[in-house]
Amino acid sequence: MSHDISELQKERELVIEILAGHYAEDRLELDEYEQRVEQAEAATSEQQLRALIVDLEPEEAAAEGGEALVPSQPADRETALERSAVPTSTALVPSSQAQQSGTVMAVLGGPSRKGSWTAPRNLKVVAVLGGVELDFREARLCHGVTEVNCTAVLGGVHIIVPPELRVEVEGSGVLGGFDDHTHPGMYEELSTCSLRITGVAMLGGVEIEQRLPGESRREAKKRYKLAKKKKAKEARKLLR
Repeated sequence: MSHDISELQKERELVIEILAGHYAEDRLELDEYEQRVEQAEAATSEQQLRALIVDLEPEEAAAEGGEALVPSQPADRETALERSAVPTSTALVPSSQAQQSGTVMAVLGGPSRKGSWTAPRNLKVVAVLGGVELDFREARLCHGVTEVNCTAVLGGVHIIVPPELRVEVEGSGVLGGFDDHTHPGMYEELSTCSLRITGVAMLGGVEIEQRLPGESRREAKKRYKLAKKKKAKEARKLLR
């Protein structure tokens, strides 16, 4: 019996990967994608699971046989975009070389931390009628957890992290937004350090997103979609 349950769970995970691939390629709207995932999680048989993708697969096959879904690019760039495991860009620094605490404050201003900078173990960020940008893609972090506490009041905090850096977000918004756009589990977690981002946004916003060094937001979105498409193809092969 346990074997049957294990096989059904494996099938469920593959179907959810395929659904995620269709959502990433804009073939499913968010509400329909979420509804199908809920149905997949509640399914009790292989037939119920396969019924959730049977109407999508012909469209996928037609798309693969027709024009490319992504504009053609140089081979090396396309390979880089398709990677689900990316090179580590976060450098480690001995704890003795990093400050235990630090503060970045924006009051009617816009300070930033980017490039090769050393983050303190505990970083307090305050944005009041201003904006702060923290770019961790080439930052030097201590081993273990780096705490980032954000307070945004009529201001904003923009945080950029590399895909291999583990991120935990526990912020809240009060007439504001605390938006986490990272994709946990999408990429192999290669870094031995991580960020824990907490705080509150009041009539302001805190945004966290993933990008490779030198990568634009548009390129990051394209890379994510290609990675989801690749995972969906792998799941589809295993279901055959």
